[in-house]
Parts: sequence; C-alpha cells; structure tokens
Amino acid sequence: MKKINDSQEFKKIKNGDSIYKYASTWLIYKTDIINKKSIWNKIQNIFKIIQSNNEFNALTAEQIDKFFFKRPEIDFEINFFSDLMSKCLVFKYKNKIYCYTYSLLKRKNGRKIFVRFYFDYEKFINEFEINY
Repeated sequence: MKKINDSQEFKKIKNGDSIYKYASTWLIYKTDIINKKSIWNKIQNIFKIIQSNNEFNALTAEQIDKFFFKRPEIDFEINFFSDLMSKCLVFKYKNKIYCYTYSLLKRKNGRKIFVRFYFDYEKFINEFEINY
C-alpha cells in the first residue's frame, strides 16, 4: 500500500489530533498519545475505568468470528489497512461489541499513532460520561 503523505492528506482537528481525508464510513485519525485531551487518551481513560469496574465482558473466539462474519466490511478494511494499523482490538461493553485498529507512527518522538474506530467513538464517549 502507498505510504500516506502527512503534509497533504491530514487535516488538523484539535488537541494535536488530525483526520485523514479518506472516503469511508470509518475515518483514519492521527492522534497525539501524550496530549491528555486527545481522542486516544479519552478512550484509554474510559477503558481504564471500565477495566477497574470489571465491566469488560470477555469475548470467545467464536463471538469474534461471528462479529466479523456479520460485518465483513470491517474485516475487509482491517485487512486492507493492516500494514498501516497492525494492532486490532475487539471488546464487549454493555452487550455491544466494539472494534478498533491502531499503530504507532514511526517518528523520532513517537507521540503520534494512527487509529481507526469501527464505531462512533464520540457517541461511546458521551454515553460513558452520561452513565458515570
């Protein structure tokens, strides 16, 4: 796959985060892992709270296979972008299955990552903040 040219393809949004101009249901973000207000850190903080409250539900291999079978477009996108985003996480929270991929952007300071949420991360954050 062709490498992404950062200077031309990414549009800055806020808090050190950028969005890649790619026509898809799921956007590609380049986010700052050090900035406490970045998308990545908001999601990771929620995960820490969920884990500490034992609210993550374990998924079996069969459930993960069933998820990708029902959502082949996600499976395709993950495989297509596997060179860019090599790590994939699938988790269950409140009877819903969520999936995202990410990878550290290889730079000198190592503070940026590419991430792609296969769910509406803003809705996830808002629902969590309302419930807690």
